[in-house]
Amino acid sequence: MIVKIFDPVAVFEAVRYNTNKMEKGKGELLKIANFGPLMGYSEKRPQDFRAYLEAVSSLNKRIKKPVFHAAISAAGKTSSKEQLLEIAEKWMQKMGYGEQPYLVVFHKDTKNNHIHLVSSRIDKQGKKINSGFEKFRAVREMNKIMGVQPGLIANDDVVKALTYQFSTRAQLAMILEQSGYKLREKNEKMEVIKFGQVQDKVALSVLDKKIKKFVYDKERAIQLKEIFAAYQAYYKADSLPEYLKRVYGIDLIFHSSNGKPAYGYTVIDHQQERVFKGGEIMPIKDLQESKPYKTPLPDDDIPSHQRSESKAVRNFQPQEKDEYEVVPIEAQSQPKSIWIVPDIDDEAINGRNRRRKKKARTNSR
Repeated sequence: MIVKIFDPVAVFEAVRYNTNKMEKGKGELLKIANFGPLMGYSEKRPQDFRAYLEAVSSLNKRIKKPVFHAAISAAGKTSSKEQLLEIAEKWMQKMGYGEQPYLVVFHKDTKNNHIHLVSSRIDKQGKKINSGFEKFRAVREMNKIMGVQPGLIANDDVVKALTYQFSTRAQLAMILEQSGYKLREKNEKMEVIKFGQVQDKVALSVLDKKIKKFVYDKERAIQLKEIFAAYQAYYKADSLPEYLKRVYGIDLIFHSSNGKPAYGYTVIDHQQERVFKGGEIMPIKDLQESKPYKTPLPDDDIPSHQRSESKAVRNFQPQEKDEYEVVPIEAQSQPKSIWIVPDIDDEAINGRNRRRKKKARTNSR
């Protein structure tokens, strides 16, 4: 399960956005809660909901962006609309919005079942609902509802990362960063942080011992260089990394500082579970000089063993800012990494450039 709180805005366009989905047969109104006199109306119009939310919000003129808009998404069709509604009701109560006027709309026009929730950040007494650390609290409360223990998942991810061959502490950090973790060295340990809390720790002595055993794989480096060179004929420099990730399970992480062009890059080879310095494969200048002259290959023409169903891509998926997955506790018996369901919010809300599509990840290392 993924939960996301959108940035607050001043105007309740989210009401119209969601009711438009309903009018087009792509959405379904699941719940209307706490709308006062409106609850007794036999027919309720979108403008009525919006006007009521605006009236409540006007009780506190100091808050310029009173719109509360969130989404809860399942992976695929694993949760029904009824199950999502039940989860949403509990979550809204935990977040302090249980007594607020709010709408719950089910969206059925994407591959992942998901719902949107719209409310006001101002209560009926004119007080602002607590928004302190709300994106962290959103995940923490969802974890509780779903029976999740994030520390168990983090430990599984750390154990998986330690099976890779890496030559520096920073390279291990980059492996885990692909699953949304932040790393910090403290008291002779590497702390693994997520949701604003330390989820696991690894002794630096253990890492250093692992690093000393690193052996450079020249044969694999040559293979990777051949792969890079071969597909430079098909893909531009800014789209080649996305293709390599999707098909070969290879992450290219570019390093830059102060907004300047990248000065280097790191290669995380998830299929072979190895990390290379980019220069060991191909100079960054050569990598960025790709001049495609062939039509990109459709995935159907790619050998099945090279496609993204590989265990590497299953195990490590890049995580976007403020999008978190909650895995039910019963699903944690096997090692899992973090999955991202990409369409819990629609481009109509956040714009087409929200994700920097087909662009490589950048790291300041």
